[in-house]
This record gives sequence, structure tokens and C-alpha cells, in this order.
Amino acid sequence: MDNMDMEPRMKKYPLTMEQCKLVLEKFETGVISTLNEDGYPYSVPVNFIYLSGRIYIHGRDKGHKILNIMRDSKCSFTTFNAQGYNMEGKTACDTETDFESVIVQGRAMILKDDNEKYMILRAIADKYGRKGVEMPADRVSNTGVIVIIPEDITGKYHKGP
Repeated sequence: MDNMDMEPRMKKYPLTMEQCKLVLEKFETGVISTLNEDGYPYSVPVNFIYLSGRIYIHGRDKGHKILNIMRDSKCSFTTFNAQGYNMEGKTACDTETDFESVIVQGRAMILKDDNEKYMILRAIADKYGRKGVEMPADRVSNTGVIVIIPEDITGKYHKGP
């Protein structure tokens, strides 16, 4: 993205690429947006894991987002953490949110290989407190795993005084 096209807050409060990666590793929830057949965005809140420069999402192996990805791989992924409000000022307009956020533009694919799916699902289970808990092969096989390959990653933050 050209610096001239950036919104003012993006210029003033950008996260570095390294900070964006740390946010993606740390945060637990995000929103994937795919394109419906009619061109409207379809956004779904998800749990995710960031590994080796890619975002992985698990869920059903059928449904709206899967059909959208199979038709058009373009997607957007957003994760954020609102950390409270900053109310330094005399008017309601002086209220600002303290936050960190990362937006990823990229291409999504559906993983098919059960061994690869197992490795990703094991990493997801470990991240969300299920380390070492059994994952039966039939459940792995029937779980959908989406991988987002980033083409652009941007992040911003705001911290009050």
C-alpha cells in the first residue's frame, strides 16, 4: 500500500511487520471475509492459528465460506483486541479506543491432505488448551481446514496517554 493512500491513523500508529506477526501469534479470534456469488462480503468469526507465515482456520468441511473459497480464493482476515477506552477530553468526541489490530489480504485454500490437516489441528488444539488430547482420524478427516496465504499484512494500534 502506498503511504499516500494510508489513512491518517495508519501513518501515525502503524505496527511493524514483526509486531503484526506477534499479534497474529498471540490473538485467539478473528474474522474471515470471503466473497459471495453475488459479490457481497461474507464475514465469519473464527478461531485461528498463525504458523510459518500462514493463517489456519478449522471448522466444518461444508458451508458458505467453503463454497465461496472454492469459487474465489480472495479473502480478508482481521484480528483485533480492544483494550479499553481513553476519555481524556471535555466532549464525548474525545473518546478513543485503545487497541491492536491486524488486517490480512490474501488467498484462501482448503487443505485436503489428512496428515497436513492433523498437524494443523494438533497445533490449534494445543493453542486452545487441548494439548495431548486425542484427535480421532475420522474426526480429522471430516474437519475442514482453511489456509490463508497472505499477500498483504497491515497493523495498527492506539494507546492513550
